[in-house]
Amino acid sequence: MHSHVENKQDTKSQAAASAGAQEQNTGGSALQVVDHRPETIAQRRLREISNNTPQTTQLRAYRKAANNSPEIKQSAQTAGIIQRVLINIEGYEGPQLDTEEEGMATIKAYLRQLIDDHNEEGILRLIEQIVQEDVAKLPEITAYRREYQEQLMAPVPQADDATHLSEALGSPVGQRTDHAIPPSIHRFWSGGPLSESALETMLEASGKTEGTPWAHTLWYSRNFEEGIKKPWALFGQEGTDYRADQSKITKRDAQRRQLIESGYNIRAIEELVAEGPSTSGVTADELNLASGMAANSVNAGRGYDDLKYFSDIARLMYLHAEGGHHMDVDIGLGDMDMHQQYYHNDAGGQVPLLGTLARDMTIEGGGQEVAPHLVRAKKYRDNPYSGGVDEAQYREAVTALASRSKAGAGMYNALIASQPGTVNLQAAIDRIMRSMRKENPAERTLSTGMGANPELLAGVRGGEGYNERLDVGAAASVPPYLLRLEHLTEESQR
Repeated sequence: MHSHVENKQDTKSQAAASAGAQEQNTGGSALQVVDHRPETIAQRRLREISNNTPQTTQLRAYRKAANNSPEIKQSAQTAGIIQRVLINIEGYEGPQLDTEEEGMATIKAYLRQLIDDHNEEGILRLIEQIVQEDVAKLPEITAYRREYQEQLMAPVPQADDATHLSEALGSPVGQRTDHAIPPSIHRFWSGGPLSESALETMLEASGKTEGTPWAHTLWYSRNFEEGIKKPWALFGQEGTDYRADQSKITKRDAQRRQLIESGYNIRAIEELVAEGPSTSGVTADELNLASGMAANSVNAGRGYDDLKYFSDIARLMYLHAEGGHHMDVDIGLGDMDMHQQYYHNDAGGQVPLLGTLARDMTIEGGGQEVAPHLVRAKKYRDNPYSGGVDEAQYREAVTALASRSKAGAGMYNALIASQPGTVNLQAAIDRIMRSMRKENPAERTLSTGMGANPELLAGVRGGEGYNERLDVGAAASVPPYLLRLEHLTEESQR
């Protein structure tokens, strides 16, 4: 470690003293005495060699340029002093670290490298040198360090997620702008009340879209809820109502009022068939039959599986009619960018965005495999510099989640986003309604909507290149906000 300090006042004094000494030695005479002793000659040669080394020449040129700069001359005139400090840091290799203006650029570049490398020890050594040698420069360096680190800690924008997803899939994600998906979120829930966690998720969603064009709708089936009324008999009178489950119904209705107050539209799916099947792809008779089957299953004590299958029909109906983003009640918006318009990834605007990563938190449901990748991705994008996850780990997580989303496109339907009236949506509706349209009424059944996912990805089954269309469609189904959603909430484990 060394420092080099120049002082203009000292230089002037030294020059004056030197001039006086010359006058005394010469006595005004031209006579000069030259010392030819061997030791003096040797010292003179060593001095000449030292003065002509590349390092000394470079330093002399640097001093000359610095002392002739307008800033230095102005400083000399106003302050009467010029000070330049050359800092030498252990282990540093590179241009001289000079605390003058040009040298400060080198110091800042060195500081950036130390910060990029998370070299806290090196940063402290540099700061210590500045404190020891030129403490007046410390505020500038400290401010620069803070500003640069704040830049590095800035959250990763969603567009960067989309770029990395595109690279992982070899297919564009979030790059097109020609087939817009309406900014609306649809959910379906019918029968009893929502769980508290699902209600909280939905209320948070409406709060996150406040002041944006996004709309929220909760759909239910009026026919189903009429169909599950239980019979009663009292004082010789008989009827059907919710008296057996009145507390549940009271709670459900209160929840719906709360959702309306937060901006939700509460709508019956039966609205979509009032003017025929052209809008929803389903006739009124077909819808009534499906809701009746779901209600009968509940009344017979067989549980709510048929209602789940009915909800699969409902989500395709309202997407076909109005378009938008269907999300199950347990999917939270997380930090999805709600100020952005979303589009289909495929050129034809037929493949919906899907992107369900897991069914639940069980091993079978895939949640335990997915959750660690979601956590790592969020840590990095929230704070890329000091979030505890580096870029390589983040990219690894993105790649794993992209692959999982593509594979899940053939199975899951908790998230579906599309423009209205697409060929693929109609093909999916026709597929799921095949079991409902059998000629023999005894053979009619409700079937899972997951069986219609191939139609969502590739349209009508079969034909030349069908398998390729499935693969391309699966890649095109990954949404740009995949990493942002809350896929695994408390409700996912129910």
